Amino acid sequence: MSESPIAVQPDDAPRRPPRRRGRDGGGRGGGGSGIAVSGVLALTIAGFAAAGWFILHQQDQLRDNDRALADAGDRLRVLEERLRMTDETMTEAGKDTTEQLSFWESEVRKLWDVANKRNRTWIQDNQATLKRQTSSIAGVQSTLAELKSQVGRVETAFDQQREMMDKLATIETQVRQMVNQQRDLVDRVNTSRQVTASLKATLEPQVREHEEAIAANDAHRRQLNASITRLGDRLAAIEQRVGLAIQ
Repeated sequence: MSESPIAVQPDDAPRRPPRRRGRDGGGRGGGGSGIAVSGVLALTIAGFAAAGWFILHQQDQLRDNDRALADAGDRLRVLEERLRMTDETMTEAGKDTTEQLSFWESEVRKLWDVANKRNRTWIQDNQATLKRQTSSIAGVQSTLAELKSQVGRVETAFDQQREMMDKLATIETQVRQMVNQQRDLVDRVNTSRQVTASLKATLEPQVREHEEAIAANDAHRRQLNASITRLGDRLAAIEQRVGLAIQ
């Protein structure tokens, strides 16, 4: 059986472009790998150049460090020489200092003994003085307490005196009012007497009645005068007591 040739159908046309895109993509992938190799070579060359520069720079620093070490060695030798000389000087000075310290320690001991004896005497004297001062302070505190008590009593007395003065002022006001009332009463009595004298000729019976009333008023006035006199005596006695209390 003979094979018939394969003919291209219209339905197969859309499947061909992907096969062409695959062949084009493979070509571009080969070009990209060449660029990557070139980049790696460039980076390698740059790395070698940087390493060479770094090595040269390190060698320069090593030479500088060698020179600095040489200078430091010279300075160290100079310092060792100076230290040796200083050590010798300090050894001699130390001997003198030790002798001076021994001398001053002896002097300090002497001064300490003298000061200790003197301070003991001072301490004993100060203890006696302190006891006396403590006793004096106790006495002063007792005196202060007594003074505070006296001040309290004086303040109480002043308060009482103020109350008495207020009462006296009230009594004085009352007495003045009574005196004014008495004066008014006397004025009325005098007026009544004048009226009675003028009407006596025509109003004898009424005059007699008025005379009796006047007599009664006189008796009342005498009683008031006696009361005022007694109040005056009491007021004088109170003023005298207040004066003695203030003194």
